[in-house]
Amino acid sequence: MFNSSRNARVRRSLDRTAAAFLTLLHDEPYVKITVSELSSLAGITRKTYYRNFLSMDDVVDYVVYKAIRDGLRTSSCTSLPEYLNRFFSFCYENRETFTLLYERGLFGNLSAGLGRYLSRSAFIDKNLSNSGLTQPEVELFWNALFGGEVSLLHYWMGENWRLAPAEMASTLEKGFKNILKAKIW
Repeated sequence: MFNSSRNARVRRSLDRTAAAFLTLLHDEPYVKITVSELSSLAGITRKTYYRNFLSMDDVVDYVVYKAIRDGLRTSSCTSLPEYLNRFFSFCYENRETFTLLYERGLFGNLSAGLGRYLSRSAFIDKNLSNSGLTQPEVELFWNALFGGEVSLLHYWMGENWRLAPAEMASTLEKGFKNILKAKIW
């Protein structure tokens, strides 16, 4: 886990470390990046690195957290299409970073971070509950939706981001609707 302090100095150190990590990741495999070279490039001491991160995986986690913190607002979405469009637009805007993580074998870290830091829409949550779903069913909906998002994101990256974000959102929405209409129930 990375240091979650709101202190401005800590945040600057975390941000510099994340930027340095991405720079190094462009040039070398993840497993070859050392704390010494990362700290040096970030302009921090090893002591500061270990004060802010327990492992290199925590740096990856912070990269994902920072991207979401800086660019994704889903809690105010008032419809599923809006929620999905925001998610896929956000991924597209961060495609350089996400592709780098994907190409370096860190898609699992990316999807885990997305799962940890994506916010749910309070409006959609309320409507799901008001439609008669129990709390476990609401949780199942969000978990299934996230699984669909991550699965399509992986596919999309493998296709070099060929489709537009709106097409990806529409594909997932249509997929869910078709699954509900399938004669498997």
